[in-house]
Amino acid sequence: MAWRPARAWTSQRPVAGYRHFELITQGGRGPLRWVELAAVLAPSHRERVLWSELKVQPAGAAAGSPFLR
Repeated sequence: MAWRPARAWTSQRPVAGYRHFELITQGGRGPLRWVELAAVLAPSHRERVLWSELKVQPAGAAAGSPFLR
């Protein structure tokens, strides 16, 4: 089965001044799995975050999942 994280992410606190991000790419395996997110308002600003650091809402929650950095 393929690993498919959410395409839209919202941070509960601003990350470098941005709260809304979109998925750019993903990679890694096991505990080293990561996602690269770009700020919606400034696509050149990117954050690479380990999957284990993301706080993901359960399925059925509001659109976009919060993450903390």
